[in-house]
Amino acid sequence: MTINAYPVLCGGTFFALVLEARRQRTCKRSVLAGELDGLSQPETLAGLGRVVNPDYVEPKNKDSFSTNVSDYKSCENNGTNLAFLFNHEVSSFDTRVKTCYVDALCAMDEFVCQFLEVRTSTAKEVWLVKALLDLINADQSIDNDQVFYMGEDGQKTTKAALRNMSDFYFQSFLLGVWHFAVVNRKDNTKGKSTYNMWCPPRGGKERKYVGTMGDCITRPINVTLIEMIGAAPKKDSATTAEDSAPVENGDPVVEGFSEESASAATNQTINHPFVFHQYGDNSIQVGSIETIVINYSDGDKHEQ
Repeated sequence: MTINAYPVLCGGTFFALVLEARRQRTCKRSVLAGELDGLSQPETLAGLGRVVNPDYVEPKNKDSFSTNVSDYKSCENNGTNLAFLFNHEVSSFDTRVKTCYVDALCAMDEFVCQFLEVRTSTAKEVWLVKALLDLINADQSIDNDQVFYMGEDGQKTTKAALRNMSDFYFQSFLLGVWHFAVVNRKDNTKGKSTYNMWCPPRGGKERKYVGTMGDCITRPINVTLIEMIGAAPKKDSATTAEDSAPVENGDPVVEGFSEESASAATNQTINHPFVFHQYGDNSIQVGSIETIVINYSDGDKHEQ
């Protein structure tokens, strides 16, 4: 693969697409008034860093860190100043995904909850899945037998298999792609041409994403969000979209959101069990109870 190959999946290009799926930003007037929304590019990459290393803390020098983040996103360097990308941290992340998957999934779930817009009319989660699927499929440097750990429980999925899949678990999918980029694409500079195509220069102004990733995915894509309860994942909601589009989401302002999306449906069943305690020498095991009548000492009957 040459450095000018297009498109290429790496940490920088993954990050560039994730930024387009962030929650709505604080307006410029509020930013000038000192209201911070916690969704800046450095804060977002630090959030992804904590998926790799849960103990990661961004540097105190904000200006230097902001430069490091910008260089990583634009694939100018390999993230050599980002501590979560050091060899030991990456190796530990690889092991955690392969042997302690729930821990890694919980970390990605925390990132999604804090930074990404999900379960709204814009269906950004569907767009992001489609964009990354499109990128994986188009990246000729990824072999068809390349494995991604993106099943609900960390099951392996090959690039070839992805072409026929329509159902995805959002947090698991993101974790699998981020894991691939961090572990297998240590030369982040190979995504530079891809970033330049997606975010062309604007005469010194902030570069905006104008790419069309996801457009080549024409099959219906169903995205299920996993609700994490303790350490156990639980399927929470499913979103289906055939024509969801990215929304421009630059720093520090979002002017509006696309209405061209699918509706999100939430299917959840909550059971409130009746717990019956019986004491005494002649206790019996009771199965399912539809109605229980309790006789109190005052002679009244109370139906539960």
